[in-house]
Amino acid sequence: MRKIVFFFITIIGLLFITACNEIAVPAGDVNNKIDIAAIVGTSAEINELYYEERPQSSFYSGGVKIENTSKVWLKENILKTADEISFYIDDELLYTETLGQLYDYNTLGYKRYYIGPYPEQAHLHTSAFNFQDSIGLPRDQTILWYSDKATHNFNMLQEDIYQGEECLIVEILKNNSGSTQVWISKDSGLPVKIVNNYNGNTSTREYHSFKIGEGAVPDTALVIPSNAIIIN
Repeated sequence: MRKIVFFFITIIGLLFITACNEIAVPAGDVNNKIDIAAIVGTSAEINELYYEERPQSSFYSGGVKIENTSKVWLKENILKTADEISFYIDDELLYTETLGQLYDYNTLGYKRYYIGPYPEQAHLHTSAFNFQDSIGLPRDQTILWYSDKATHNFNMLQEDIYQGEECLIVEILKNNSGSTQVWISKDSGLPVKIVNNYNGNTSTREYHSFKIGEGAVPDTALVIPSNAIIIN
C-alpha cells in the first residue's frame, strides 16, 4: 500500500514540476519565434534587392575625416557592389573614391573598377566582398545571409523600434567568444542593424534605402559606369 501511495505522490510531483516549467516559459517567446520564422521567411523569396549602408566615419588629427559607405545591387545571379570613400578636412569634402565590383555567378565573371582622381592607388583599397570566397549563392554576400541564418539558428531577445520601424532583435552565431545581434524589420524581414560583439570588441553596421522585388534593380543599375577605370 505504501508503495502505491508513494507512486501516486511521485507522479503528481512530476506533473506539478512539468506544469511549473511550462508556466515559467513566457507565452510570448513561442509566439515571437513563430513571428521570426514568418517574417524572416519572406526574405527567402527575394531575388532583386538594393540597399545602402549608413556611413561610418573615422577621424584623424588635423581635422581629417574619412567616411565609408557601401551600396549593393542583387538581381538573380548578378551582384554589384560599390564602396564609396569620401575624404574631408574640417568638414569640407576634398574628393570621393568609389571601388566597385561586378560579379556574374552564371559565368563566374568578375570585374573590379575604380572611380576617382587617383586610379594608381586603387589597389590599396580593400573590399568587404571577396570573389574567391563568394562562390555559391550571391545572396550569401549580402545582408540576406543574416536573414537566412536567423531563420535556422536564433534566440529571440526583444522587440525594438529602430529608425521608426518595428523590429525583432535576434541573436545568432553565438559561441564562447560572443554573438551577433540582428535587428530584423517586421515589415520587410530584412536586417536593418547588425551588432557583432566578440572578445569584447563591438562593431555596428546599419542599412537603409531598401528596394525589394521585381523591378527593384533595373538592368542599367548593373552596368559599370562609363567614367570608371577597370582595374583587373
